[in-house]
Amino acid sequence: MTSDHFHPWWHDGGYGNFTWVCLAAAAERTKRMQFVTGVTSAVYTYNPGIIAQAFASLDVLYPGRISLGVGSGEAMNEVPLGFDWPDTRVRLARTTEAINIIKKLWNEGKKSENGFVDFKGEYFSIRNAKLYTPPHSDNIPLYIAAVLKQLPQNIVMD
Repeated sequence: MTSDHFHPWWHDGGYGNFTWVCLAAAAERTKRMQFVTGVTSAVYTYNPGIIAQAFASLDVLYPGRISLGVGSGEAMNEVPLGFDWPDTRVRLARTTEAINIIKKLWNEGKKSENGFVDFKGEYFSIRNAKLYTPPHSDNIPLYIAAVLKQLPQNIVMD
């Protein structure tokens, strides 16, 4: 597991790498290790389509060894990049939409006739989006980091 934070938890001796690059470098140097981000935020920093593309590409390079950890973000990573820090309801709604887009691109794009996917939500939309390099695996493991009493009803876990 590797942290996907822009800023580390502490400033003295803190380390802040770009996780997706380091994950690929580590996977290239190993043969059986499993890797997961802890965690990638799809609230502002990354567009969910780009997350879907990045992890589909990693899965093609390292089949069955890549997982995606998703969370609703942290102010210490979003605010320094110029984003406002919304309340919990907004962060969870954005995270839910992002997960739905990622899963749609990974799964429905493979199943549809031409591979193009649409999604119109309150916070995100994609139009005629397609992963030209779809994931190798049928189901990239997706983990949700949360402190919730109940999972939002519109997230379908399979």
